[in-house]
Amino acid sequence: MSPEEQVPELIEALKPYVSQVAEVQLLDYSARAQYGPWAKFRYLNADSLKGYEQGQRFHLILIAITEAEMPAALEGKERKPYRLSQLAGMLCNEEDFRRWVTETYGEPCHDKDEAAQWLREATGVESRAYLDSNEAAAEIFRDIVREYDLYKQQPGEQTT
Repeated sequence: MSPEEQVPELIEALKPYVSQVAEVQLLDYSARAQYGPWAKFRYLNADSLKGYEQGQRFHLILIAITEAEMPAALEGKERKPYRLSQLAGMLCNEEDFRRWVTETYGEPCHDKDEAAQWLREATGVESRAYLDSNEAAAEIFRDIVREYDLYKQQPGEQTT
């Protein structure tokens, strides 16, 4: 049996020793001199995160899911990673993001339309859709997301 074929068996054997076994999707990662390396994951079962606190530390074991394995949370459905334009749209809908933009950049950002306008101006694109094809704008957007993520990790800064 190949190592890949042994993964489901090994995960089952580890369950008594871990608080959770869950499928996640890597969305983005980077390393910055000021903050060090970081990774952003999409957790497929948000209900399982209840009871944990922001800033709480964990041990993390990453085991790649092969193409042959069916995604646990999406049986029968094709899963595609989010495009940057989709992430931008989701951010603009977040009240905490809009508050952060207002506080950090001094730009009024009280609704999703103002947030979208601010993001377009900050990244230098006419439409958030260009974040998927304009690498310079995409990098600016990733920097904005990194800054916002760091803000959310600060105790007492986030309201939700």
